[in-house]
Formats: sequence, C-alpha cells, structure tokens
Amino acid sequence: MNYIKPKEIESQLPYIHCKNQLISTTKASLFNLIIYTKKNKREEYIKQILKNIIRYYPCRIILITVCESGDFLNTSVNILTPEKNGKNTIFCDIINFEVSISFIERIPFVIIPHLLSDRPVYLLWADDPSEDNLISMKLKNLSTRTVFDSETAIHITDFSNTLIRLHDTLACSIGDLSWARIAPWRALFVHYFNTEDKIDCINKTKQINIVYNNFRADQCLHKKIQSLYFQGYLSVKLGWKFNSVIGIKEDLLFKYHSDYGPIDIALTVGKNTNLQSGRLIKIELVSYDNQHISFERDFEHIDKVKIQLSTSSHCEMPIHHILESEDIGKSMSYEIYNQGTSETFLKVLKLLSLYPNEIICSCV
Repeated sequence: MNYIKPKEIESQLPYIHCKNQLISTTKASLFNLIIYTKKNKREEYIKQILKNIIRYYPCRIILITVCESGDFLNTSVNILTPEKNGKNTIFCDIINFEVSISFIERIPFVIIPHLLSDRPVYLLWADDPSEDNLISMKLKNLSTRTVFDSETAIHITDFSNTLIRLHDTLACSIGDLSWARIAPWRALFVHYFNTEDKIDCINKTKQINIVYNNFRADQCLHKKIQSLYFQGYLSVKLGWKFNSVIGIKEDLLFKYHSDYGPIDIALTVGKNTNLQSGRLIKIELVSYDNQHISFERDFEHIDKVKIQLSTSSHCEMPIHHILESEDIGKSMSYEIYNQGTSETFLKVLKLLSLYPNEIICSCV
C-alpha cells in the first residue's frame, strides 16, 4: 500500500480517480461514514460491510484501524465501486488511517478536515464501547448517529449499561447492528400476531424456545446476542417481569412472570452452515391454553420461514413467510436509514443490564 502524509489526502484523491480510469462513473457521497475498528480477524468482515453499504448508500468512508503495538500513523486513499448489474456506475472515496495506540489521540485532528461539511456523519464503532478509549467521545460527538456492534463486546451487561449511559450524554442517536439484524423477525411477529385471537395467544405464552445458529465464525464473539435481544424484545413488548436466568452449558433459561403465570424462555444452540453465525433458526411458543406455534427457517432457502400452528384438537396448514434479505452490511444500512433512538431498543438494553455477567458470558 502507498502511504501518504495526511495533508496530501485531498490532492491525492483526483490522482486516484484518474489512475483507476473513472471517467465514465460518477463520484457519489450522500454522507460521511467513519468506521473505528481494531486490527484483528474482523477486518475482512468490516470490508464486506463497506462493500454492501455503498450498494445502497454511496458515501465518503473514513476507516480507522487501530494496532496495539508500534508508533505510527499511516494514511492512504483509495476508491470503492459497488457493482450493479455487472457495471460500476458510481464510486466512493475511502480514506484509510492505520494508527498505533500511542498515536491515537491525533486521529480526530486529521479526520475533521476530510469530513464533507454539508452532509451528516455516521459512526460505526466496531469495538467494545465499555472499554476506555482516548478518542471515543470525540468521534461520537462529531457524529449524527453512532452505531455499535455488540458482537465485539466482552460483557453484554456492561455493553448495555454503557449504551444507556451514552444515550443520556450524547447529542447523537444510537443503534446496534445486532438489534438491526433481528428486524426481519420483529416484523414477522408484528405481521403474524395482528388479530385479537393471535394477540391473546402470545399473551398467554408459558414457554418459548429460541434456537440460534452456533456455526463457528471467527468474526462473531457473541453468537447468542441476537437471541438475547429477541427474547428481551418479546418480554418488553408484552410487559413480562424478569425473575432470573440460569446457564446450562451453552444454553440459557430465562424465567419471567406475566398476568397468566410463569414463563420460561430457553435459548438453545443449533447449526446451519448456510446461515451466518448468531442468526435465529427457530422460535417455538407454547401457550397456557395448549396452542403451539412454530417459526422455523428453511435450511437451504434461509430467507423462508415456515409457520405452523397446532392445538390439542387441530393442526392448521403451514404458511410461509419470506424474511427480508440478511446480507452482510444490510444491518448497517438499516441503522443508517432509521432516525432517532428506538425506545424499545432502550427498554431492551435496560432489561439486559439486569442480567448477571457471570452467567451470560460463561455461556457464550
């Protein structure tokens, strides 16, 4: 990679455009996107997110990659071109900063001149926000919206408490990639439980089993965070009271209480090699009046969910629902599109902050 001095960034960009023969393409920047990450196994994952984001939202990208050792601040510029129908119609500038911990305090000063002043700033903080960081607040105060990645968090309870505190102190709105990843399932439940009978059924729930994909992936530190979010979402929306949680090897058993009695929610592992790690595979609900509803993802056609309802006296024909595409990077696009901080998201974070770290983390 050809490194340049920070003061040469703007003068080098036209040179890069010419070098890549971008005469027939159009430069596009709807907003500024700052990504903060550490140099680790998630680098390729971050690059894939970038490629998919600019397919939907072309932007100026500032990528900050932090290294644990050394004394350096390396700068380079490049372009990204999303392919649509096999053609590159637009391109986006990407400004790379590779920096050691010892030089990290310089970052806010070198990136500010390269933010497009008339456009919003989105920050993807792809690191654990509960860890001390010299520049985190400076970057977050620059942004219109800060999106976190809970899969990088060491302790989910600490992560939840940190986001609650940041919401109270930051001027910008906040979101989380894992929360966005369960949006298709939240939409499915809103769509399905839309009649008086169905709402009565879910209110009378006594048991829920949520199966999440435990297929190994180096980029995913917490494979159960999406299932944690979804069970929290259900309990918050239905007004259930949290009692306790038990860890059983890789599984978790949550105990809640509703107006109809105790509720057990189990998070259990499954495996689907066609699906990204941590994604939901199956959700089963059993009610106090013996209704059983199953939402199961197709093993090969992973966007298709089969819904089956049965009672002690009859079994309905299964119906199918198509989930919204879950491509890598789609969750960040979802968070960019959203405005403000979700009140439901904040309530779920407050619920997660009640869970004991030693139980949640021992079952990761």
